Amino acid sequence: FLIQFPIIDSILKGNTCQPISMREFKLYLQNKEHSAENLDFYYWYLDYSERFYNLPEHERACSQPPADKPSVASYALPLEALIKQPSIRSSRHSDETSTNVNTEKQSTEINEKDPRNQPFREEVNAALRTFFNYDSEKELNIDGYLRRYIVYYANRTTHPDVFAACHDKVYQIMEQSSLRSFLHHALQNIRYDGIVFRYSMGLFFLLAVILILTLTFVFHTVRWYRLLVFPCVFGCIFYILSGRAGMCFRRALRNKRQVPLYELDQEHMDDMKNQKRKTLDIESISDIKSIIDPHVLNYNKLLFMHTFSVAALTALSVTVMAVSLTNEPE
Repeated sequence: FLIQFPIIDSILKGNTCQPISMREFKLYLQNKEHSAENLDFYYWYLDYSERFYNLPEHERACSQPPADKPSVASYALPLEALIKQPSIRSSRHSDETSTNVNTEKQSTEINEKDPRNQPFREEVNAALRTFFNYDSEKELNIDGYLRRYIVYYANRTTHPDVFAACHDKVYQIMEQSSLRSFLHHALQNIRYDGIVFRYSMGLFFLLAVILILTLTFVFHTVRWYRLLVFPCVFGCIFYILSGRAGMCFRRALRNKRQVPLYELDQEHMDDMKNQKRKTLDIESISDIKSIIDPHVLNYNKLLFMHTFSVAALTALSVTVMAVSLTNEPE
């Protein structure tokens, strides 16, 4: 069956609830996928663009958009030229014989071209160190030509268009990769040990089916004994599908979920940082929490109906075939 889940925009805008809310998505990126820098850059860019375009026009004019778009040709951009930027001090002493008026005029002209006078220059430099430095813990995983393009042009202008292509790339990664993996984990309401238990039970019932069929055929018993195959096949299929989906249906029908370890670890760290509290919220430290998002609630109901139907139909088909074969003594 298919169910339409919210797209990445709904999560990023905070329109979803537990267990697919913005909080859970951030914890997943931070503790499971280890790519929280994508989310940090995404929000920083949106905030930075809004603040930049709210500046007066004469301030925005100091930072013109880059002339080129990022491409493979960006590998040829001369990053070495960045260290040769003209400074006010060197220009001021370049011609000692010039008059004071000419010196002031030259300094003023260079001041207007100096990248240090561009709006949000310190913030852009900090963003370069944070997201595009090889030694940074929050370095973005992007193509080399795009990184070189951003480093080159961000040292010349603070216009948001410098980072636009990177913003689109980060959004694409979260939409096509991170979201899919996040939903896979967030929709499960049991952990790894619960999944192993369900696969083990599925194997147990499968062996029971084989044993029943073997004994009834070897000892030529009445074929109606093979009706015992039905509950065993049902249990086998039901537990295997349950394990594959990472779902405890008894818990799902109660709208509960077991918090994944990547969320629980963060909660324990938060509790340790807040030891001054005299009382703790039981719900906040419990590994069992309620499911609130209506899409997930609907998904759990449909998944139960789907699993139950498949298990019942498969068990009925196998049982009919087993009973129809006769090996009774004449």
